[in-house]
Amino acid sequence: MRTWFLLCLLGCDAASNEAVICTANDPNVFTKLSGQRWGACDSNNGLCLQLAADGSYRAVAGFDDYAISDSGRWSYFARDAQSGLVCFDNGSVIDFALTADGLRWDGSLLPAFEPLAIAGSRAALDTIPPSPMFTDLTAHAWSKTNDFDPYLAPTSFLLHRDGTFFGSFRHGECSISGTFSVVYDASDRVALHAHSKPNVCDTRNGGTSGNLADGTPYFEPDGVLRFFSTSYRDSMIESAEQSLIYNAYGGNDAGLVVSATWQEPLASNATSSWQMTLRNPTEREQTVTALRIELITGETRVVLVDRVLQEVLAAGATYATSVDLAFAAGPQGLLIDVTSFDARQSYSNYRSYFVEL
Repeated sequence: MRTWFLLCLLGCDAASNEAVICTANDPNVFTKLSGQRWGACDSNNGLCLQLAADGSYRAVAGFDDYAISDSGRWSYFARDAQSGLVCFDNGSVIDFALTADGLRWDGSLLPAFEPLAIAGSRAALDTIPPSPMFTDLTAHAWSKTNDFDPYLAPTSFLLHRDGTFFGSFRHGECSISGTFSVVYDASDRVALHAHSKPNVCDTRNGGTSGNLADGTPYFEPDGVLRFFSTSYRDSMIESAEQSLIYNAYGGNDAGLVVSATWQEPLASNATSSWQMTLRNPTEREQTVTALRIELITGETRVVLVDRVLQEVLAAGATYATSVDLAFAAGPQGLLIDVTSFDARQSYSNYRSYFVEL
């Protein structure tokens, strides 16, 4: 019932009974958004945004003597009289808030530049459906697949379809909330941007704000969500298995995708058996040359795995191996580095995690 209410709060297509995102619902918000050009419209640095009343938009991002222009159709959903989501027909769903200083746009402030004549109406705006990425990200709550980095990444989170989110650090010790955007660029690459309200969920060094990690979200074939070094699964799935997965280069055109699975949470002074997989996501043949795993405690570095390899991976191919890791008690760093190369360059597929046992 709660899920159905959230979906219909944003509007439901009566013909298909599927949730839609942007159905213009507040005429005052429409007037405010379309009655101004916003941002750096008289310089070569920054964003100039026009959300025209006829349902078209134009966005120009300038950097020195270089500018990127984007245009298309837009609509919006208002959470209240000042904030909500603007949707573009390229799949982007952008969090906004109207303030006394201008338009807060995906976390950045765009000052009002000049007024525009409103030659259109709210009713004439398109109804823009969600992109598959937005639909998948907001389909259910997410739970972390391991207990690493407890101060940097929430244990669980939920992205609501109205552009707000809720998260929990260290299994409920601290909570965060805020807004988010799903942003497509001119090359159709997508990023998740989260904007958390002030908090002290990162309790180190006197306390700083915790947040969801920004980055490009990827869905693995088994449904695991990864972005940067963090991975999550559907919170409804109960499993004792823990896992990690990362691509050190943030995309599928460089380096390897490194993953590992193990049973039960890690424990101090106990051996954990990991099943590791190295996958070549690129379109080029890649050779894996080494696998090295270290633990760092204070000034002490302990090498757990140091293997020389010569594994040639075709595009999309994988290499599987197993390792046994023994963790000490207390806080420590876990460093994983898999070196590889292709015809273009060499790669250090490196990631570090914080472990507290």
